[in-house]
Amino acid sequence: MPVPVRALAIMHAFNEEDVIAASIGALVEQGVDVYLLDNHSTDGTVDAAAPFIGRGLVAIETFPGAGAAGADRMELGALLRRVQGIMETLHYEWFLINDADEFREAPWPGLTLPQGLARAQALGYDAINFRVLDFRPVDDRFVPGGDPRTALTGFELGQLCDAPQMKAFRRPDGPFSILTHGGHEVEFAGRRVCPIPFILRHYPIRGPEHGRRKVLQERLPRFAPEERAKGWHVQYDALLESGREFVWAPEELRAWDPVATRLELLAEAAETLAAAQLTRGTGADGFRLEEPATRGWVEGRLGAAVDDALYGEARTLLLRVLKGGDAAGAEAPAIAPVVITLLDALAAQAAATGEVMQAAGIAKHRSTLADAARAALPRWPLEGARSTVVLASAEEMVAGDALAAFCAAVTARDDVTLALHAPGWPEERIARELGGALRRVGAPEDELPDLLVVADAPLAGFLATTVDAVLTALPVRDPLLESVPVVAPRDAGRLVAAGA
Repeated sequence: MPVPVRALAIMHAFNEEDVIAASIGALVEQGVDVYLLDNHSTDGTVDAAAPFIGRGLVAIETFPGAGAAGADRMELGALLRRVQGIMETLHYEWFLINDADEFREAPWPGLTLPQGLARAQALGYDAINFRVLDFRPVDDRFVPGGDPRTALTGFELGQLCDAPQMKAFRRPDGPFSILTHGGHEVEFAGRRVCPIPFILRHYPIRGPEHGRRKVLQERLPRFAPEERAKGWHVQYDALLESGREFVWAPEELRAWDPVATRLELLAEAAETLAAAQLTRGTGADGFRLEEPATRGWVEGRLGAAVDDALYGEARTLLLRVLKGGDAAGAEAPAIAPVVITLLDALAAQAAATGEVMQAAGIAKHRSTLADAARAALPRWPLEGARSTVVLASAEEMVAGDALAAFCAAVTARDDVTLALHAPGWPEERIARELGGALRRVGAPEDELPDLLVVADAPLAGFLATTVDAVLTALPVRDPLLESVPVVAPRDAGRLVAAGA
């Protein structure tokens, strides 16, 4: 077991009396000291934090100080300069920047946060990026003063504006700065960012009433306009534009599972490193797409061959997208998946080398292009299909027991069609492989579900606007299908229930 490092979390708070005791307590229980900067809270934040003085909370400082200008508004630049001053003064091995509604954890099961930092340090890394999980309220069950982790158990992945979260680092020998990117990235010479992101469980809104008060009364009026103009303090913009009433439906959220989440993070980190190494060759410096390895990786991700002309055009459009130039045509359904997958390769290289700001920039390009491609996608004609259309890979369905699992849940009586994507399959192969798989199912022919074979669509994603769900037990790689619900074959019964 790694020996824990000595770490200090500097926490900023304004009117967080309902959650601050749980937040400080979670850090202290893991062996992390806390320094609280209170931004002139008007509720009981300071009183709720005070019992931790001498028990892991090293100080409570009101910032800015008495009589200083700016006490009535949030000036992030001034706050970060004070945070950096504290870091330069206090002698800790590792520092973290932590808000009062944030709970940080190590990605390795069974390790505390300081033990996780120690493991990253032993591997040669001195900075940590965090994966943001935004936990959302589905009702008003959270009781102020309680632990939001027990009341809010469903989450969605953090916004793109929160993607760079390099908020833990080991004190370097030379100068460092947290000021350039609004505290989202620390800069110092020789920095090595751990390619395995740590976990940030974020509880910014604890209930409908809390959300309205916090966002509309306690945050937006206090944000410094000049900092908003720089692109800071934008975390609530999308929420307000959506018109949501600060409450989510349970089915919109992923259920928190600490083991599954950690396995997913570790597997994703391994895949990122593998993709970076394969598409960049043996080099570890800079971003470049080595051929023919990158083309093979793209074809493997998309599950289809890419012809020479299309691939060459995609490489050209990729450069235009990255340079912010005219990339007209990149959203075309035939080419967008290739350009997006090339962007994924570059994002993997950026993440693997710790360039989190570049990775976030690439992710924004990717999101914009994917949205445009899906908007440009026509409906693929599926004559005779029933009300609910489910897309599946013919390769996956004829192998193993996936088709049997589907046929056990869906029958000819159900208003469901299974569209089997079989790109380029001749009729002889369809009859041989699909016929053999159906015989293994063993059901009477008149009981089998409605099936359609789609052999003329080069990519499964071309059907994204036509189908209602994707049936697979594998990760969905086609970027055009990312917005389509995914159902595992063993859960196919949900399709019947949804259509009932």
